[in-house]
Amino acid sequence: MGWAILLLALALRWPFPSPEWSHVDERALVLYPLGFWSGDFNPHFFNYPTFTLYIASALYYVYFLFFSTQSLEYFVAYRYFVDPIDLLAIARTANTLVSAATVAVCMAVGRRLYGRTGGYLAGVVLAVMPLHARFAHLAITDVAAGLFTALAVLYGVKIVQERRRSDIVLAGVCAGLAAASKYPAGLALVPVLVACLLSRPWREIATRSSLVVLAAPVIAAGLSFVVASPYVLLDWSAFRESFAAMAGEHLLSTSHAGDDPAWWYWLRHNFRYGLGWAGLPVLAVSLLWPTVGRRREEWVVVVGAVVFVLLLLLASSVFMRYAQPLAPLLAILLARSGVVFTSRRGLLAVYLFLVLAEPLYSTARQRSLLGGEDTRAQAQEWLEARVPQGQRYLQVPNRGGRIPMLRSDQIMVRMQPFINSYGIEQMEDSFRLLAEGPELPSLSVDWTLDNYLQGVGQGEPNGEFLVCLYRHPLAQMTHLDSLDWAQVEGQVEWLVGFNTGGATDAAFDQVDWHFVPIGDFALIERSGPDIHIGRLPWYGQEKTATARSFFSAYSLLLAGNKAVKEERWGEAVAAYKAFVDTPYPLNEYFTVKYLYQMFIGTGQSLAALGDSEGAEKAWLRAAKMILSSADPYFHLGLMFADHKDYNRSAEYYIKAAELEPDDVIILFNLGVVLLELGRLQECIAVLERAAVLAPGVDTLLKLTIAYGRNGQLAQARAAFARARALGPQHPQVAAIARAMAQQR
Repeated sequence: MGWAILLLALALRWPFPSPEWSHVDERALVLYPLGFWSGDFNPHFFNYPTFTLYIASALYYVYFLFFSTQSLEYFVAYRYFVDPIDLLAIARTANTLVSAATVAVCMAVGRRLYGRTGGYLAGVVLAVMPLHARFAHLAITDVAAGLFTALAVLYGVKIVQERRRSDIVLAGVCAGLAAASKYPAGLALVPVLVACLLSRPWREIATRSSLVVLAAPVIAAGLSFVVASPYVLLDWSAFRESFAAMAGEHLLSTSHAGDDPAWWYWLRHNFRYGLGWAGLPVLAVSLLWPTVGRRREEWVVVVGAVVFVLLLLLASSVFMRYAQPLAPLLAILLARSGVVFTSRRGLLAVYLFLVLAEPLYSTARQRSLLGGEDTRAQAQEWLEARVPQGQRYLQVPNRGGRIPMLRSDQIMVRMQPFINSYGIEQMEDSFRLLAEGPELPSLSVDWTLDNYLQGVGQGEPNGEFLVCLYRHPLAQMTHLDSLDWAQVEGQVEWLVGFNTGGATDAAFDQVDWHFVPIGDFALIERSGPDIHIGRLPWYGQEKTATARSFFSAYSLLLAGNKAVKEERWGEAVAAYKAFVDTPYPLNEYFTVKYLYQMFIGTGQSLAALGDSEGAEKAWLRAAKMILSSADPYFHLGLMFADHKDYNRSAEYYIKAAELEPDDVIILFNLGVVLLELGRLQECIAVLERAAVLAPGVDTLLKLTIAYGRNGQLAQARAAFARARALGPQHPQVAAIARAMAQQR
């Protein structure tokens, strides 16, 4: 019977084949585990603890050793920047097995509390429970947190029943591993501590020996947490900053909240669809059932459930998956009333129907949808057949649930995590490998409605621009997008549509961006949003890049940046020139920040090679890209000052000072140039401001000279006195002191 329940749980949790789309949070289970292969086990990311990430990293490495023919470098680069779907399948399978194992632990707890029948009831309730099964297939950390919470409670029950020291330690270890999987799951330590108290006679609870017993699981939990997630201590400052930000986001912020207060949202939405329409009333009856004697060890489960319920109701974030640690405890408590009907087959059948019918249907339909067609995958296949080399897209709204595409922006968001683990030189090598390796998926370009409208009507249309329109309760347009879309919609020539059935009428998890319903399954034929693809006229001339040419161009950009850093100016200019000469519009694939840095580096390189005209053009292009940046003008001022062209130098320094009026270095350099030009009043005003912002010996000495040349000797002496007080050993202080003494 037990094995049948486990097989049922596994079958309901394992969608096969694995969905081709990915959830936004699954990215972390790819990037950071692959980052450990660099030898740096610091994740540089503390939104999650690292235990699950380390396990995923080990599984991926075994997969690489036994099943991959690629080099390690290419294997990492491809899955990091292009397509990690095979790694996601591994992580998803592992989580499916972990979720099924949680059902086994739930049965073990139920059996200890309510006998064999109670164990089977707890196991089958959890096996079919949508609240638990819904996210078992995703590569997320919550599933492991649920397993270790259940294990902590199991050992807590054993502590009360058997009072063995080994169980106290193991319970603490499991609570620590729960926290190392998901920080809030560390609350599993609370029922463990309650178990330790319940295992003592009432008269001994307040004694020193009880404190020793309580200390054991706390120490075990702390040690296991640190061993499984060591960089919370080794990189304490980064952990503390990230942890504080996450706590603020999920406990206080409304960014992941529903339309209702959290407690009401959970009751009418997550618990309603996660337990079924009869789940909550049966749970209430089960807790209060008078004929079932409440033994001490039951309080371990009750306290654990209360702790996690309070966390969910008090937090602002209302993700359904956050109930993973709670679900096994609810299943055990639901089984409490079921054991009363062990000898009454008819009543037991009614109980099972009430508790299992709707959850079983929901979980089975969810499993069917996940293993079946998805509108995003259908649309992806159509696009790959129609535009295999990539295309420009207008995705409306440009939010969650989009068609899986390789886009430059999704590559760029992965760059900093890669650099944190491997360094920028390895990223350059990785991009070169991708550029020179096998053919890659097509690279798409996302445009916004605003950008498209700005280009409409500029010349004659000479191509097509594809539109992907998403309709779904989770994919809503902003008010501004609605206004822009109204200007475009009538011009679209619709080509094809992919429909889910009745997505707009079904019930969905309103927060989690998981495009599989939680209720009203009869309306849905497949997962995903309703997608309609059409075309608009395209007015541009440039062709789109391939993924390989994109990575090639990016490796040139990185090579140029590296050459600038190492002052290999000729190589930098050559790399940047090859980058700029790529035959597609750079601004569609590279952010303003990257292009700006490229023009800054080009200017530095050309200036160092003596090409002042070319350097000036490059820096002025950089200035046009980020209008608020003073750096290009500062570089220009410095270059012309070195060439003793003080008029042009002053012109650019003044522009830099207008953008950064409190930058002391800009002010000092401007003052020096104005001094050379004899514009003494302006010079004095600029240097006085610099001296007020940050008094420095060099600034005050230049001010001394300016006052002296302007005939303001008293002010010159005062400025010099300030300089002398700040730097009595400064070489120029002594020289000016001698000159002033001779004047006397």
